[in-house]
Amino acid sequence: MKTTARQDIEEAKQAAVEVLLHNAHGPYQGLPRTAGWGYPEPYTRDLMFSLLGIAVSENKELLESIRRVLETLAKNQTGRGHIPSLVHDGEDRGASDTTPLFLLAVGIFRKVTGEQEFLQAAAGKP
Repeated sequence: MKTTARQDIEEAKQAAVEVLLHNAHGPYQGLPRTAGWGYPEPYTRDLMFSLLGIAVSENKELLESIRRVLETLAKNQTGRGHIPSLVHDGEDRGASDTTPLFLLAVGIFRKVTGEQEFLQAAAGKP
């Protein structure tokens, strides 16, 4: 039974990685798309949650795609630190949870990559 469960887990992991790889390059500035075969926009909230799967995948291409997302978010961050709802659109500030999710994602990214100072200025904004 354990062998079957492990096989199921590996198959599910592989399927998830395939979707993430499919999403890694979308039509908006080459940023990842959010929904595999659905909407193509790079929504911040969804991409911050995708980091959880990307982090455990240990896939270098996926880590680079989320690096691009985090760096783009930092460039589109307001002076007071607010993160936009759409990664590529600094004027789209409709969601209140994007900033804490960004901070969480930066922390996870730092832990996974060992880059302890990654986006320090953006993470430290008031």
